[in-house]
Amino acid sequence: MGDVHGLFQLDMKLCLIKENLAYFVEDIENVTGDDWNDKPYECNAGDPYEEFDPLVVYFDEGYISRRPGTSFDAENYVSLDEIKESRGSFIVYYKDGDSISYGDTLKKFVETLRKHEGNAYFLVEVETPED
Repeated sequence: MGDVHGLFQLDMKLCLIKENLAYFVEDIENVTGDDWNDKPYECNAGDPYEEFDPLVVYFDEGYISRRPGTSFDAENYVSLDEIKESRGSFIVYYKDGDSISYGDTLKKFVETLRKHEGNAYFLVEVETPED
C-alpha cells in the first residue's frame, strides 16, 4: 500500500467498526450516534452523526481474529458507549493478541491490518474536467 498521508489525516481516531466498515473522527471524546447504548453494538449502533464528519474506510482484517462484545462473541455483548468508556477492542487477532481498539489512529489501524495481511480501502473522489 502506498503512502496515504497526503490524502487523509492519519491522526483521526477510530470510533466504530460495523462489519467491514471502520469510522474515524477528529473529535473522539464527544462523538456519538443513534443507539450507541444498545447491546450488541454491531447490530444496534448507528453511524456517527454527520456533524462529526466521519471518514469511512472499508477493510478486510486478514488473519483470523475475533470481535469482542459482538453477537459473535458468546453472549458477552457490549454497547458502543461501553467500548468508548473503556477504550475497548473491536478486533483481537488470535495469532499474537494484537488488537484494533476504540480511539486508535488511522495510522495505527492501517499498520495493524497490514501486519496481519489485511487491507484498508479508501474512496477518493476526484474532480474531472468537463469537455
